[in-house]
Amino acid sequence: LDGRVTPLAADVDALAIPVLRHRIVTNFNAEAEGVTPVNVIERLLAMD
Repeated sequence: LDGRVTPLAADVDALAIPVLRHRIVTNFNAEAEGVTPVNVIERLLAMD
């Protein structure tokens, strides 16, 4: 956070994958389609 009191969107983007990757479990259909937890997080971060 570089000493800031409030995080920026860039801070969330930088930390989302390492923090959330182990918390998301894909189902069989997602795995069969090659969808990974990282893909899910990236799609969520891309939403505006």
